[in-house]
This record gives sequence, structure tokens and C-alpha cells, in this order.
Amino acid sequence: SLSCYAQRRSSQAIEVERAREPELFAALLAWLDGSGPPALPALDIIRKLHFWSQGLLISPDELKAVPRGAKPAIGDGHQLASALCPQVADLLRGGPGLPALPFAPDPDLAEAGYCSVPPLLAPKDLAAMSVFYATLSAGDWLNAGTGKDTGQRGFQNDPVARRVHYALTPYFAAMFGQDIKPSYAYAQEYCRSAALPRHTDRMQCEFTFSLYVDYQPEPASELCPWPLIVHAPGGDVAINQPRGGGVVVRGRTLPHSRPPLPPGHSAMMVLLHYVDAAFSGSLD
Repeated sequence: SLSCYAQRRSSQAIEVERAREPELFAALLAWLDGSGPPALPALDIIRKLHFWSQGLLISPDELKAVPRGAKPAIGDGHQLASALCPQVADLLRGGPGLPALPFAPDPDLAEAGYCSVPPLLAPKDLAAMSVFYATLSAGDWLNAGTGKDTGQRGFQNDPVARRVHYALTPYFAAMFGQDIKPSYAYAQEYCRSAALPRHTDRMQCEFTFSLYVDYQPEPASELCPWPLIVHAPGGDVAINQPRGGGVVVRGRTLPHSRPPLPPGHSAMMVLLHYVDAAFSGSLD
């Protein structure tokens, strides 16, 4: 199969199997080899909308706005991410600097369904991630989630989030006290007084780690001033995440929310979702 990372709108890969879609495979491969945007064969409307949403169908005006050095890429997306933001090249090449294992199972998580997580990422890696997501935001690579006016933009399974996602898996397996696997990662930017309504998560989010990457204006402490509210059976708990750390929630069963951001403030969080190793459903 061919994993193709788009020039614009998203750095999530589209995978095409040569045996199943030979004409489409050949068209994308030719584009990746430098022949310009692909002359795609006839596609059903759902497939075409998927390609458009990921940036494989773009207008000439959009093509002109593609950041310099941003080219389509085959593989894990590291080349594309490093071209957009050289600061993340070392993180992608060698992985994030992390504390020593093993972690111990956290009794709070087993009993209450949530627990705070101390900073895990080295300062240089966290700084690189902050620049990377600011670059994607400024370059209009983020997708509006549930609508243009929600103050939320993000994208799923970008190369940097996935690199951190997989690197942290053994830490959380030890913390959860069970075998797990990553489902999907989602980098989320909040702005314009965005709020997160009370909700529970879908099946792919048995455990969710909310990683605090950045907040503007710069807070006075290392704690995020915008709390995650866990609606626990014993009462609501407000958790202010440490930069480079955060909070783990059993998101499928424990409701959680965030209040409206103060006007003029913004926050960048990366949500890393995990499921039991025996989970057999879709991981997207």
C-alpha cells in the first residue's frame, strides 16, 4: 500500500492499495514523483470528499499558498513535518526524551477513573512541538471540527503526535496496569472563548491522555490556567494540567468538560487515545 501525506489541510496519511485501486495508486505515485497534483481517475463522491478534506484535491490558488518546502510525501510523514518545521526533526528522528521506566499502576486511575500525570516530555521536545503546532495553525493546516464558529481546530494522527503517542505507550501500559495499544491522536487548538461541553468519549478512547502543549498569553506558572473538569461520582474535580504533562481520563465512562476560555486566550492540547490490546474495532 501507499501512504500519501497531503500538501495542505492535513498531515494525516491516505492509504491506497495497489491491488485494490491500481489506477488511483498510479496517479498518486506519479504526483509524488513530481508531476504535479494528480489526475485522479473517476471516484465515488464519498471517496472524492475524503481526498478533498485531506488536501489531495486543491485549487490552483490553494496550491500557490502551500508553504515553501511543503511537498507531498510517502511514508510516515516525518519528512513533510520536518520541512514545515525543522525544529521537530530531532524529535521525529530519535523520539522524545522521556523519564526512565517502569511506572507503577496508579491507584487513583483504578478507583476514580482519572489521575494527574507529571511532565513527561523534555523541555526541548515540548518547545519543538509548540513551534510545530503554531506553524500549522498559522499556515491554515488545521481543520475546523464541528463548525467554523466553535473556536476549535485540529487534526488527527499528525506525524509529531503519533511519534509521541507510540513512545508513551509503555508508560501508560504500566500506569494502567494492562496491555494497551494506541488508537488515534488528535491535536486540538482552542481559541475565541471555546468551551468543551460535558461529554463522554467514543469506543476508541478507553483511556485518554490530555497533553498540555501551549497556552497564550503565557501563564505565570507551569500549570494550565484552563482546567479540565472531571465529573466524578463524588463531585466535579477541576484539574490544571502541568506543561508537558496532563491528565488521564477513562473517557468512555467518566464525563468531562472545560469551561469557556477567557476572551483573547488560546490553548493547544494533544489528545492521545488508547484501548485495551484485545480491542478489535476500528482505531480511527
